[in-house]
Amino acid sequence: MNNSRFLVGSTFWRIFGLIWSSFVSIIGIFLLAWRIFIQKQRLFEIRHRLPRPKPIESMCLFGILFNIVRVVHAAVIIADVGRSPILRLFLFDQCWVFAFSAFTCYVFGVAQTLLNSNRVLYDAWLSSPITVDAICMIATILPFVFMNLGAIGSGYYASTNDINSAYVFLRVGYYCAMVYTFILGVLVIYAGRRLTGLISDPVLIHSNIRITNTKLQASSFKVKVTVICGSFCLWSMGIIACVYASIRITITTNYILAMLFSSFISFVGPGVTSIIMVALFLSPKAISSLAILNLADGDEPEQYPRFEFHLNGNSQQRRQHRPNGTAFYNDEDTVINNNLSVNHGEKRTIAISHTESYSPSSSSIKLVSLKSMFFKSSDVGQHSASPSVASSSNCGNFASWQHLNARTLISMEDI
Repeated sequence: MNNSRFLVGSTFWRIFGLIWSSFVSIIGIFLLAWRIFIQKQRLFEIRHRLPRPKPIESMCLFGILFNIVRVVHAAVIIADVGRSPILRLFLFDQCWVFAFSAFTCYVFGVAQTLLNSNRVLYDAWLSSPITVDAICMIATILPFVFMNLGAIGSGYYASTNDINSAYVFLRVGYYCAMVYTFILGVLVIYAGRRLTGLISDPVLIHSNIRITNTKLQASSFKVKVTVICGSFCLWSMGIIACVYASIRITITTNYILAMLFSSFISFVGPGVTSIIMVALFLSPKAISSLAILNLADGDEPEQYPRFEFHLNGNSQQRRQHRPNGTAFYNDEDTVINNNLSVNHGEKRTIAISHTESYSPSSSSIKLVSLKSMFFKSSDVGQHSASPSVASSSNCGNFASWQHLNARTLISMEDI
C-alpha cells in the first residue's frame, strides 16, 4: 500500500517538475539569446588559453542545462524507459552538476570582475588572474568527476546486485557533494558581499558619471537575490545529500519522509532558477516600481563627497571635493603645486600629488589634505605658501576604489 501511494505521489511531483522545468528552460533560452544576440554579451572569454566565464551569461546557460536534464530525467521515469540504474542515477546527478557549475561560474566571474575593477583587490586576493582562471576550471570540473563517478559506480553495482558496493559509491559521491556545496555556498556569499560593497561605494554612487542610483541599487538587488537563492539552494542540497547518504534506507521506506524529500528536490531547482532569472532580467525601473523594495532614493546626503571624472586620452583623472577642503587626485607622473590666495587668516595651500600613469593594472589614489597656514605679514601676495601633503592611503572606501572598469561598473552590463 505504501509503495503504491509513494509511486502515485512521486509521479505527480515529477509531472509537476517536468512542466515547471520545461517552462523555465524555454524562458531561459529566450532571455539568454536576447542577452547574447541583442545586447552582444558573451558566455566566455578566452585569455591565456583559459576560459573565463561571464557571471550572468554562464550562470544562465548552466541553469538552462540543469532544467533540460531534469526534464529528460522526469520523462524517463514517467515513461518507464531506460530502466538501467546507471542511466537514471547519471541523469539525476548530472542535473545537479550543472547547477553547481552555474554558481561556480558566477562566483569566479564576479571574482574576475572585482579583480579587473580594483587594483587593491587585485593585489590582496591573487596576484595573477591566471590563477583565478585555473581555480575556476578546477572547481567547475570537480563536480563532474565525483558526482558522475559516484552515480555511474553506484548504478553499475546496483545492476549487478552488489548493494554494499553500490551504497559505498553513492555515499562517497554525496558526501563529496555535501563538502563542495558548503564551500561553494560560502564563496557565493563572500563574492556577493564584495560585489554589493563595490556597487554601493560612495565614490560611485555620488559621482557625476551617468549612472543613476536606481540602476545601482537595482544591480545590488539582483546580486543579493542571486546570493540568497544560490546559497540556500546549495546548502539545502548539501544537507539533503548528507542525510540521504547516511539514512537512505530509512528515507525510502518511510512514505512521509520520501514525499518530503521528493517534493523539495522537485521544487528547489526550478524555483531557484525561476527567481534568479526573473531578478536578473528585470529592468531597474521595474525593480524600483515595486513598492515593497523601496529602492528609490530621496535627496542626496550632503555628507558624501562628489567626484568628477575627466577622460583625457589614456588617462583618467579622479577628483573629489569636500566642504572641508580635502581632495583626491589620480593622474600622470608630475607634481604640481597650486597656491590659492585667500583672505588673511584663512590662508590654505593645496598640494596636488600626481602619481603613476593610469592603467588597468597600476593605479593609486593620493589623499591630499589642506592645512591652514597663517602668515605674519598682512600682505598675502608677498609670501608663497608652503604645501602640506598627507601620506597616501590604500585602505577604506576611497582608497579601495582605484580603477573603474567601465563595462562592468559604469554600464552595469555584467551584474
